[in-house]
Amino acid sequence: MKNKQKPLVSILLPWDVYGAAGIEQQWMLIIKHLDPKAFQIHLMIHTRFPIDFQKIRSCFPNWVQIETFSTEHTRRLIFTFAFRLYKQKPQLIFASTPHLGCICVLAKWLARSKTKLISMNQGIDLSHCFTRWQLSFSSKFSNIYLAVSEGIKESMIKKNNISSKKILVIPNSFDLKEIQKQADEPLPPFFSWQDNKKKIVYLGRLEEQQKNILLLLSAFEVLNKSYDNLALFLIGDGPDRLRYETFVKNHQLTDCVFFLGWQKNPHSFLKQADGLILSSRFEGFGRVLVEALAVGTPVVSTNCPSGPSEILQGGKYGTLTPVGDVKALVQAINFLLTTSIDSKRLQKSVERYDISQIAPLYQKLIESLLP
Repeated sequence: MKNKQKPLVSILLPWDVYGAAGIEQQWMLIIKHLDPKAFQIHLMIHTRFPIDFQKIRSCFPNWVQIETFSTEHTRRLIFTFAFRLYKQKPQLIFASTPHLGCICVLAKWLARSKTKLISMNQGIDLSHCFTRWQLSFSSKFSNIYLAVSEGIKESMIKKNNISSKKILVIPNSFDLKEIQKQADEPLPPFFSWQDNKKKIVYLGRLEEQQKNILLLLSAFEVLNKSYDNLALFLIGDGPDRLRYETFVKNHQLTDCVFFLGWQKNPHSFLKQADGLILSSRFEGFGRVLVEALAVGTPVVSTNCPSGPSEILQGGKYGTLTPVGDVKALVQAINFLLTTSIDSKRLQKSVERYDISQIAPLYQKLIESLLP
């Protein structure tokens, strides 16, 4: 007697040119904590550039099937995915972004597939008509839309007129024990940490449209005039790095602003820092805030849509400033640098985001939609 074949769950996931970003990190963690006995997972990774397959393979458990698609052409991706749907016939699809949700909807139509679809909104800029259309179109044909924050859910209801009954909020997850373990590791030997200085850290992509790093650099320039022992470390990389390096050079800040690139273990840097700053115009969630609080490091964030206010509980666990307000950001950072903090209190505030709390929600959701 043959064993009954396990249901197949397909996950369509983008992969960033600068490495695993928030969406990728989220799935890397969730998949490791799902029950492989309950269903199969077929991970379909879409990139616009050549990637190291073995490097991606090492990020996921061996029981996960992985396939990559490298193309800049949306039409080609639609037809490729439609063919996979027709041949493999998964019972459930996760589309990790609204754009990929649209791809899945069109591919399902071409393949005449009745596969159930869960689209995800990790946070997109809704100021553009096309992104609003993508969200509305993909939501119309999705069984469920996952949002990572209540703010995103409210925005989808108000700006896209999506029924609240179709939207499910499951926040991002974190392996807090692993983060705290990594935070205790020594810093890389090649790096001089400037022990005699107060250290501010930015962690994330170096790009301006969302992250608004020029706001942070402008605030730091003002603060630097009042401190003779202040340093800013930018951990990460991105398309606007040269723009920021030019700003630093032109404003004579090269002796106190340092670009570290991506670090394999940023948590050891976070723990040694006096504070983490997030200056974004918008965020889906704001992962770095949780990572900083998890190691007891205080934070300042702009009160941007949608995640920071929820993570910091309206400013209870970190200062929130108006988006784009340099003066308010300067005051908030100055307050952070001159005020003692209770690290244990900060760590306790993010326990609700631990993977042990979030993975069962995904497991339950998947099983509820499988035959």
